[in-house]
Amino acid sequence: MPELILSGVDLVLETRRKLAVNGRLVREAPIDGDYNEQKAREKEFPNAKRRYVGPSRTYNCHGLTFAARRAEVHWDQVKVILKHDDYVPVARPKVRPGDIIVYFGETLGGLKAEPDHSGVVIDVLPFSATKVLSKWGYGDEWIHSEGDCPYSKKYVEFFRISDCPRNPAT
Repeated sequence: MPELILSGVDLVLETRRKLAVNGRLVREAPIDGDYNEQKAREKEFPNAKRRYVGPSRTYNCHGLTFAARRAEVHWDQVKVILKHDDYVPVARPKVRPGDIIVYFGETLGGLKAEPDHSGVVIDVLPFSATKVLSKWGYGDEWIHSEGDCPYSKKYVEFFRISDCPRNPAT
């Protein structure tokens, strides 16, 4: 029986409060540019560790962070998810593995813009070196320090779900 492959299909995800969040299920094959971009990233960020999951258009960084790699989540849905999944800001000294990091873009006037990138904190090392698992573009996943990535570091915030029993916000 031939396998059914859906490409470019809207996928409705739900927050904890049952609010619909738009996702996109994309099953397109990577293109040569995706592979070339990954090679360039290795040279540009030699301290980052590439996780060879293969370039994939199935999910993006927000899909990794908020949708368990099931879908691409558009940047305009990130603030909705943060609010309706009961995420609360976490001060840098209280960041723990399992928290999430959101990189916000910057406007031409230097103000905080919309979410550009997100990832999951996997380790907090001495001297505030935070290790993050994220996905860069349509490429592989990367393990990198908070500031060692191709996204603006000027506006970075950490969050966790407010009632997470293993990791209280206070």
